[in-house]
Amino acid sequence: MEVNSKTRIFLDVLGALLHESVTDEIAAKMLVDNGYSSDIESARRTVLLIHNDISNSRMSKNNAEDSLIQDAFDRDYKKEYQNYHAKPEQKKNRAARNKARKIMGLKVGDPREVDHKKPLSTGGSNHKRNLRIVSRLTNRRKGNDEKK
Repeated sequence: MEVNSKTRIFLDVLGALLHESVTDEIAAKMLVDNGYSSDIESARRTVLLIHNDISNSRMSKNNAEDSLIQDAFDRDYKKEYQNYHAKPEQKKNRAARNKARKIMGLKVGDPREVDHKKPLSTGGSNHKRNLRIVSRLTNRRKGNDEKK
């Protein structure tokens, strides 16, 4: 099933809230920074609605978005970690990303990301002159494309 960008943003925030990896305020900022909500107040209301739906278990499977939400509930994170995230290469990549965040002074929960001007996968480094702070959306749009 094709997922549009707004639905993906919503699911990212939903997953983070379900697993309590972000505060409500950071979740609201994520919604605004990534274009899901136009202002912080509407984003806060969206987060409140998500919490209400979670606590009342009113999420149904009647439409595509609800089905995707159910997938977020059913996702086997432990198996995903064992089969992918626990691999030595992925641990090395995660350590490099964490090092870049530390170099740039980003704290845990900050919705911004560190962009490698020349990606690590194409021979870039974690040197400060190769790093910049950008929004999540900007970094994800760029992917591994090298800046010209």
